[in-house]
Amino acid sequence: MKKMVLGWVFICYILAICFVASIWFSDDASLMTTPKKVEYSFTILLVGIFVSCFVIVLKFIINCITYDIFKSEEKNYFVKKQK
Repeated sequence: MKKMVLGWVFICYILAICFVASIWFSDDASLMTTPKKVEYSFTILLVGIFVSCFVIVLKFIINCITYDIFKSEEKNYFVKKQK
């Protein structure tokens, strides 16, 4: 589970950094002022943080639900051979 959560967080941050890089290094970057670029960058990184936190919380909720479902059904699903 830890690897999956870290993977999702890593993907969210990589996408956010790519969007920030596109703001700073695009052809239209010379037309925007620096405070506007900083504002957009901050907004994109903040959204990336919120999305990664949402993914972590969603993964924990799904994990708790599936753990409770499979824990409550403590049945033996293997067929025993009758003698």
